[in-house]
Amino acid sequence: MDSDKRYFGDSVSWLPLWAHVAIGVAVGVLIANAVQAWAVRQYLEADLQKTSDAAAAYDANAAERARAERAAAAMREQRRIGNELATTQAADQARADAAAETERREQTWRKLYRPSPGCIGSVATVECANEHMRFKRDFDEKYNAGRLQ
Repeated sequence: MDSDKRYFGDSVSWLPLWAHVAIGVAVGVLIANAVQAWAVRQYLEADLQKTSDAAAAYDANAAERARAERAAAAMREQRRIGNELATTQAADQARADAAAETERREQTWRKLYRPSPGCIGSVATVECANEHMRFKRDFDEKYNAGRLQ
């Protein structure tokens, strides 16, 4: 039995050699697993950092795209409002021009039309209405031709 005991330094080991080898292998496996776990953790942390950086860059790009889209939408809205304003101003000017033309036409009509003496104070008669219509038709033809203004 003494022959099975091994000496390590000054102490005597009570375990056989194969047990020492088994313990050494087990400790080596534990250390290898710990190193492997550490390496995997380092890899995963680096990958997580890359993913986090990419997400932050995407968010920054998304914010920039959203800002650019808002600016483009604001410009489209300003153009639309400008177009509406121009259209409204053009319509207002056309109405003003038409009103001014109507007023010139009415002034010219009042200046030129004089009912015959028989139609001045009397109630509307067929003859007076026909006279008014003939003068009005003649007036319209001349005015539209540009001969009266």
